[in-house]
Amino acid sequence: MLCAAMVYIAMDFRLVPLTTGVAIPWTTPIFISGIRVTNSIAAGILQLEQAVVIEVIWLPFLKAMDKQYLKNDTEEDMTYRFFKNVLIMIRLKLMQRN
Repeated sequence: MLCAAMVYIAMDFRLVPLTTGVAIPWTTPIFISGIRVTNSIAAGILQLEQAVVIEVIWLPFLKAMDKQYLKNDTEEDMTYRFFKNVLIMIRLKLMQRN
């Protein structure tokens, strides 16, 4: 919701140009997809800013979750859960992009 508001405000104030209507594959990485969709580097920079905002919002929750896991986990379990959390973050970023 916050990222959608950021994009709306940026486009409303013409800080980022409107999209051109070009369709790009969903696998296109952030920054590159923003540039291709708007033909402007400003959209790519906005996407990077959104990624930072998402990370700042989710980091306290992931740290709290890690603390809970650390109470009873062995070293093998910690490695598994770390990579699981990384995958969760990637999924959330992809969901925010769409």
